[in-house]
Amino acid sequence: MSQEPGQRRDRELALVAGMHFLESLDQKTIAGKMNSSRSTISRMLREAIKRGIVTFTIHYPISRNTTLEGRLRSVIGYQDAWVLDTVSADSDEQQKALGQLGAECVAEKLPVAGSLAICWGRATRLVAENLEGASEKRIHVIQMIGSMGTSNSKIDGIELTKLAARRLGGTYELLNAPLVVDDAASALSLMRQSAISRVLLSAERADCALIGLGSIAQRTSALANAGFMSESEINQAIGLGAVGDVSGILMDGTGRAVSSSFSSRVIGLGVERLRRIKTTIAVAYGSDKIAIIYAASLAGLVKVLVTDSETAEKLLKLATTGESNQEVKS
Repeated sequence: MSQEPGQRRDRELALVAGMHFLESLDQKTIAGKMNSSRSTISRMLREAIKRGIVTFTIHYPISRNTTLEGRLRSVIGYQDAWVLDTVSADSDEQQKALGQLGAECVAEKLPVAGSLAICWGRATRLVAENLEGASEKRIHVIQMIGSMGTSNSKIDGIELTKLAARRLGGTYELLNAPLVVDDAASALSLMRQSAISRVLLSAERADCALIGLGSIAQRTSALANAGFMSESEINQAIGLGAVGDVSGILMDGTGRAVSSSFSSRVIGLGVERLRRIKTTIAVAYGSDKIAIIYAASLAGLVKVLVTDSETAEKLLKLATTGESNQEVKS
């Protein structure tokens, strides 16, 4: 079967582009091979780029603030800290850079044949999008917390688990359960089911976990925005001292888990099981996250922190003086 004219043209453009960009041949040499002119080859290369036959990915080097990294390790006691050397991660470009930094951190911490447990959330998405596989590595990705079941599937645990496995060229294991159920009895019963308990045990035994940190304020809480926590439940949690959640676990400012009507209904790893994971990585930034970052760190739930310079400085201020710029409002 003969090719359509458009297909033949695409093939010619791809052939010329391959010789130039992959084989590093100059346009004069290619023109000789194609029995064409140099100007024609130049036009073909421009056309290949314009039509998307040739695409480019530029990986800009990421600058890290090693001074702040050292202070975070010595003052708060992290196993490791990676600080993006930017004032804050407010812009899309800076958030992408933070996601790239988080992905590089995950790649460094994962063994050649290992497992990665992941949570849901926007920061997890930033990291998952930037993960890169390596031929020598064999990675198994595990969903460590129940699914959101909302319309925003881009930040749900199921989608992110599959995305991370796809990016790493590995396998995955899904937790077929909702994030929150109707009551504590249902949560306990569900987590005892073999299919659920098996995945949670895999997550607990993971070599590395990418955990999520959320604020408690009504206007910024991902749990509230996703419809998991009502206004009354948020007010109750704040009244009990909660400053945010760690992968669905409500924490107070001293690093203790908060028992509330909400926390008893979450499907996921509890504090002790989460603490057993060898390397837990949190990618978090912003003034509204300072209190929960510090609380999770005190609890031993964050062993490696990836953040920006402004967040790092505010976190150190809270750790050394007890002062925080965060205002928790419902």
